[in-house]
Formats: sequence, structure tokens, C-alpha cells
Amino acid sequence: MQGSPALEAGVRKDDILLAFDGRPLSAIVDFQRVEEQAELEKPHRISLMRGGKKTTLRCSLVPLPEALKKRRQGSPGVFGSGGGIARGYQDKAIGLLLLEMGAEISDRFGFGGTTGMTVVDVTPGGRAEKTGFKKGMCIVGVDGETTPNRAAFVAVRNKGSLSDGIRFDVLVPGGGKSTI
Repeated sequence: MQGSPALEAGVRKDDILLAFDGRPLSAIVDFQRVEEQAELEKPHRISLMRGGKKTTLRCSLVPLPEALKKRRQGSPGVFGSGGGIARGYQDKAIGLLLLEMGAEISDRFGFGGTTGMTVVDVTPGGRAEKTGFKKGMCIVGVDGETTPNRAAFVAVRNKGSLSDGIRFDVLVPGGGKSTI
């Protein structure tokens, strides 16, 4: 929306919101919840993914205009369309921040429409970094099972045991497939 705090802070169409003031966002309702509770006219940090790169912007919120308040009441608010909405997942045990990639977003990141969980961040010194995970990889399978979305990834990942080892099938930016 023209003149909005997000637009003034530099948020663009197709940016994928990851966190607000350090609080991870896994769905648009998470963003609505934290921004509705945030202090107005004070600086806040918005972490986002833009073109495959993580970035942080600063934004100060202002009260909603009355017309928008009325339109927003009772509406969950959906940003993006046709697979443009992404949901995240943080695996602290392994040290990964992941983002669900629908076909539309996957195409933009060069994975040819293949769906899965893309690595947004790798904890320095964590298990994921030590085993070779890099930002931009896309996890398409866990322990031999295809994981095209967040729900499938979480279900299969939770069955695995770190002590026994977990096998991840990943797509590498620029082409190629690997198992970690």
C-alpha cells in the first residue's frame, strides 16, 4: 500500500518475511499477531528473504487508517498468490532455518518449480554447517521420503534420530543433487 511503513522501509513485492523483531514467522497470521502487538512509532526489525538472500530492514509502525481497520476486521489477510506464500521452520537441534518453497517461488530461485524446504540460514558451528549445509540449498527429501512441503518435512524429520543419523536429499543452487 502506497505510503505504508513497510513500503517506506523498503519491503518489496515478492519479499518473504522471516522474522519480526527476532520472532520467527511461519505464516502470515504470525506476522499479523506480532505487528498488532508491537509498539507504534518505535523502530522494529523485519528479517526477510529477497532474491535468495537474507536481509534485515528497520520499520516504524503507525496506526492503521480507519478504512483499513474496517476492511481488516474478520479477515485473515493473505499476501502472495498461487503458491507465492511461504512458511518457515527452524530446526534448532540441527541448526537450520528453512523456508517452504512452492513451485512459483522455487522457479524464482532457480529450482525449476521443484518444491521443498530451502535453507535460509545455517547456525555457525552447528551440526548442519559441520555436515555441509549451505544457504540456498533446497531439501527435497529426508531419509528417502520426499518432502515437498513443510508438513511433510516436519513429519519425516520428527521420525528421525540425530544419534542414528538423518539423511537429507538436497538440490544445490546452480544445478545438481546431493545427499547430506
